[in-house]
Amino acid sequence: GWQRVAPAALYDFTTDRSGEHARLVLGPWRGFLQADDFAGYAQSFRSGITHAACLVHARRRFAKIVKDAPKGSPPGLAHEALKYFAEVYRIEGEIRDADPDQRLEVRQAQTKPLMEQLREWLAAHAPTVLPKSPLGEAFAYALSNWEALNTFVEHGILEADNNWSERALKPVVLSRKNWLFAGSERGGQAAAVAFSLIETAKLNGIEPYAYLRDVLQRINGHRQDRLEELLPMYWRPA
Repeated sequence: GWQRVAPAALYDFTTDRSGEHARLVLGPWRGFLQADDFAGYAQSFRSGITHAACLVHARRRFAKIVKDAPKGSPPGLAHEALKYFAEVYRIEGEIRDADPDQRLEVRQAQTKPLMEQLREWLAAHAPTVLPKSPLGEAFAYALSNWEALNTFVEHGILEADNNWSERALKPVVLSRKNWLFAGSERGGQAAAVAFSLIETAKLNGIEPYAYLRDVLQRINGHRQDRLEELLPMYWRPA
């Protein structure tokens, strides 16, 4: 049967956006990588890792067009696209807590034909939009990533998007204006460790301050070969 594992957030600090950093983190691991279409992952996808694209990234482009539309303007193609995404997420909402086999069954029965309708709709309207316009770019993004955007439909263990990662990055994005700089590369690496522990604690329903306070008080007297016991997902208060 299926077995859930404890969620974890791992942050890494790098001095540039080279795809080599992502490949070093992934190493020899092979499986599903749920991510946007960042070019740095391309080599990993060619080397046996399966790309599960993020539906939110595809939807967001249409949502921005709707948001930016002049007040009172009639609904257009972007509004129509959002209806398809809304229906996908309605189905996802109903199976959120179901086990992977049930999720796969529902996705095959309901989501798969819906996504096929969306693909046909996109293909039909793509020639009518200006390629370099926001709408043209929204169509191009969805169609060029189509196979990866549908990976979740074929696998019940996957999500429709990588919102877990997006949410874990939000504190960094919101706060970096206050920090501006990490101070040094070592400072950036230290920050990555701190973020990893804090966000993993949050993902496991643990109050980060209580966790860190307890671990810092205990760690000097803890056996070196049993340090994993102090990771958030295994931690028990003293």
